[in-house]
This record gives sequence, C-alpha cells and structure tokens, in this order.
Amino acid sequence: MNEAVYITSSWLLAVVFALAVRHKVTQFIRFKATLQAYELLPQSLVAPAAGALAGLELVTIVLLVALQGAGIVLAVALLALYAMAMLINMARGRSEIDCGCGDEPTELSGWLLLRNVSLIVIGIGAWMLGFAEITFAGLVVGLGCTVVAALLYMTFEQILANRSLHTRLWLGEA
Repeated sequence: MNEAVYITSSWLLAVVFALAVRHKVTQFIRFKATLQAYELLPQSLVAPAAGALAGLELVTIVLLVALQGAGIVLAVALLALYAMAMLINMARGRSEIDCGCGDEPTELSGWLLLRNVSLIVIGIGAWMLGFAEITFAGLVVGLGCTVVAALLYMTFEQILANRSLHTRLWLGEA
C-alpha cells in the first residue's frame, strides 16, 4: 500500500512539474516577464533565476520519475517557494499577475495556494510513508492511480484557467 501511494505521489508530482516546465522552457521570455512581475528579485537576477527554476524543475521531474526521495524533497521545496511568492503578492494586493504555472495565464488566487498546499501535503505524506521495495503490482497500481490523479489535476487546472479567462473577458482585457 505505501509503495503504491509513494509511486502515485511521485509520478503525480512529476506530471505537475512536467506541465509547468514545458511552459517555462518553450516560452522562456514570457516566463521571465512573469517572474519579473512578482517583483521579488532585482532585474539583474530575473533571467538567471528563471533559468535556475526551469533547471531545478527538470531535475525534479527526473528524480520523481525515478522514485528518488530527493525528488519529493525538491518538489515540496519548489512548491513552497512558489506558494510563498504567490502569498506575498496577494498580500500586496497584486493578485492580477499570472502565476507562471502553465500555458494559460492564471491569476493568483486562494485556489492556487490551496492547490500548492495540497501538493505539498501529498509530497510530505509520500516522503514520510516511503516504501521498502518496488513490486510489479505496486507499479501497476501506482501507474493507474497516477493517471486518474493527473486527469483530476489537469481538470482542476483547466477550471482555474477558465476562471481567469472569464474574468479577463468580463473586464474586456482578453
């Protein structure tokens, strides 16, 4: 049981980061602009930080797919960093900026914070459970559960993106 939970959690987090890093790599200029919009770094550090974040996400994906505990630790750390950046800007009253999470611009919201906190809890729970060995049955169950969890995650992400698009359309900005 612990094995399937660990596998599902690791691979779900790998999917989450794969969806996010695709945007960062394919639209790097837009990602740098998003990072700058957070106003947490001096301009001179934005490009190096954007590259470092994309690189760390790629390393995280590899470690998570390989079921390495370091991947979960790195995923949790990155999710916590992103949640803090969102929280700081929301506290500043700057929720209209893009979260930088994916292709469709999505405004900062309590829902995004809840998403990140939920993913952090999943990661911490899996890391604490751990597992003794990988079995074929655990891999099959883990893969099946990962597919279901990833589809649920992508549905939630689409709902958040549609919510932001609806707001922009309502305000005449899109």
